[in-house]
Formats: sequence, C-alpha cells, structure tokens
Amino acid sequence: MKSEKRYYPLCATEIGVVLIGVVNMPAATIIQILGPFLIFSDLIFRPHAYHRVLFIACFMLSTILFTTSLFYFENTFLPLLIIVALTLFSMLTIRVAENCIQRHFIGVP
Repeated sequence: MKSEKRYYPLCATEIGVVLIGVVNMPAATIIQILGPFLIFSDLIFRPHAYHRVLFIACFMLSTILFTTSLFYFENTFLPLLIIVALTLFSMLTIRVAENCIQRHFIGVP
C-alpha cells in the first residue's frame, strides 16, 4: 500500500479503537496494537528493517502501559505527558545510536 493511501485506514482504525474502547477496553487495546501492524506491515516487516522485533515489543508494551495508566489516573493529561516524555527520550536515544553508528563507519573516533 502506498504511503498516501495509509492515512485513511489508520484514521478509520483509530475511530474504531475509540468506539470499541467505550464498550471494551482490552479489545480496543488489542486493535490498537494490531491496526498499525496490518496497515504498515510492509514497512515493519521488510528484510532490512532496523530492529523490527525491538520496535514491535516496545510498541506493544507502550500501548499496554498507556492503557493501564488511563485506568489509574482520573484524567488523560498526565498519561499523555508521560508518553510524550518517553517518546522524546526514545527519539533522542535512536538519534544518538544512529550518530554513533555513522561515526563508526565513517571512521571518526
């Protein structure tokens, strides 16, 4: 599927997750995990993907942790703030790792 045509199925999946979440939160969590894997399967499961097993595990764990944090807090601001902080930290970690890999292969100590 082309990247331009992935937007609408992803939006439909998210609307479905919200509607199912009103009725059954564990089912919505499972659909939230499986939806992007089905839509972006050619990007995630390609042979030269960068740490795809680690990405899948982190995505599943973060979705489950976010769902359980929604049960423990009265509002959604604090869980969303925690997710933003973890996302920024993971982006920084990935960027530093890529920078180290580039330095290693270029030959810069």
